[in-house]
Amino acid sequence: MENNKLSSRFEKKEVKKQNVTNSIENIFPNISKEVVPDISEVSNADLENDFKKALLEKIDTIPVWFEYSVKRQKELIKNFVDTKISAENIQISGIDEDILIDNLLNSITNFGAIQYLLDNERVGSVIVNGTKSIHIGIDGKILNIEKNLTDKQLKFLTNSIACMSGISEFKGINKFVIKDIILTVIGEDISLSGINITLQKRHNYTPELLIQNSFMTKEIYDFLISAVDMKKNILISGGINSGKTVLTDILCKSCSDGKRTFLIEQNSQLSVDFNTLTKFKYDGSVISHIVKSLPDYLISDLNYIEPEFIDLKGVLATVRANSTESAFRALVGMCVVGGLPEKYAKMKALKNFDYIVQLNRDENGVCRVKSIVELVPAKTMQASIKTIVEYADGDYISQIPQPVTSMRAKNLKHLNNMTA
Repeated sequence: MENNKLSSRFEKKEVKKQNVTNSIENIFPNISKEVVPDISEVSNADLENDFKKALLEKIDTIPVWFEYSVKRQKELIKNFVDTKISAENIQISGIDEDILIDNLLNSITNFGAIQYLLDNERVGSVIVNGTKSIHIGIDGKILNIEKNLTDKQLKFLTNSIACMSGISEFKGINKFVIKDIILTVIGEDISLSGINITLQKRHNYTPELLIQNSFMTKEIYDFLISAVDMKKNILISGGINSGKTVLTDILCKSCSDGKRTFLIEQNSQLSVDFNTLTKFKYDGSVISHIVKSLPDYLISDLNYIEPEFIDLKGVLATVRANSTESAFRALVGMCVVGGLPEKYAKMKALKNFDYIVQLNRDENGVCRVKSIVELVPAKTMQASIKTIVEYADGDYISQIPQPVTSMRAKNLKHLNNMTA
């Protein structure tokens, strides 16, 4: 009986042909043509977006939709497509129709009502703030599309993410990768705005692309490469989705190949891979093994420092902090956890770690290296934490000591000069 009621809603009806351009303008009402000059042209060439929008609107009127099997959903989507093609006299081959049906099914069973946003090549990220708002990251800007999910759509999205990730309940801050999408899910237990979901496309970033996108300058990149190559201990600090993992991935790819390197992370997010790299999924039992093995490099993308790691060399670690001061306090806190009084913990942090690289996202949504400080034990804290790079008033102020290089960096420089 329920099947018949549901199927009847997909019966042929007179459907007024919808203009695709207007559909896209409704989706992105506040994005000016100056910001996205070609988004309508791209969408006009692909009628699939129009089908997706109409299908989502149809599903939104069917409370029992998400209770049906994928097989049943596909049958109903085929009925919907046949109806729309007939009503609008759309010319399409049988093979193309099958592809369209499969694509529509995938869009519904993946990330539901926001899948069409992720499918747009220009969109780099989607931020769902509960049922209050949806923002997109596009061309380096964060823009409000003035749309929001219903309670039902949000529930489907969270259920879908839970099924794909294997996480039954989202509490605190959760970060993982699904189908080349980096997800950050902030649970309702700590978010006053309801569950917050950020979906960021994982790109194959290169140093050149980061420099081109103003993430850092070539001077900063060369300095960081030299520092890692010299086995300096570096703490990469930043807030949620500030680019910590991206920078860690780039530096690991650039420096560690051929070296015995251990990588530890909560979930597999870094794309780096080479023969001498051993990857670990975080588990308290592996920490002592890592420390005793004394790798050439230890890459830790845990967003905090394990106390045992502080005594190693060649450590590249991430910490979730919005300022250098907060990052240093976190570093000192780990030394205190290790059993030292605070006074000696500060000295150990200054002695064992060399640099803190602070990343921040500005008001336009652009992530960049905000500052780099050098940690050197001295009589006063002011003298111990020395700023060598700072981004201010739209430009970098750099006091990177020259030359900061290693034998490998010298050889690279010599090779570059020869090939120039």
